[in-house]
Amino acid sequence: ELNRLTSNFGTKALIGEGSYGRVFYAKLSDGQPAAIKKLDSSSSPEPDNDFTAQLSTVSRLKNEHFVGLLGYCLESDNRILVYEFATMGSLHDVLHGTR
Repeated sequence: ELNRLTSNFGTKALIGEGSYGRVFYAKLSDGQPAAIKKLDSSSSPEPDNDFTAQLSTVSRLKNEHFVGLLGYCLESDNRILVYEFATMGSLHDVLHGTR
């Protein structure tokens, strides 16, 4: 489903890139906008440990100032986190006024 929603993680859906992977925009089947973070397993010698650590951290963050984690995918070589979409952009964008 995430492949379909992001046009197979294509460039049209790409909204950001970081040290752990790329972030894509998708509108979920219920109409909710989401940020889909696909982790690059080649960026780390231990991608499963990095993914598990990141998943553990973000799943415990419950605050109005953090985007919520909607779900995740750990299947084959896919390491994907699905977040609420931040309409004001990334934290970097907000802090540096690029939006």
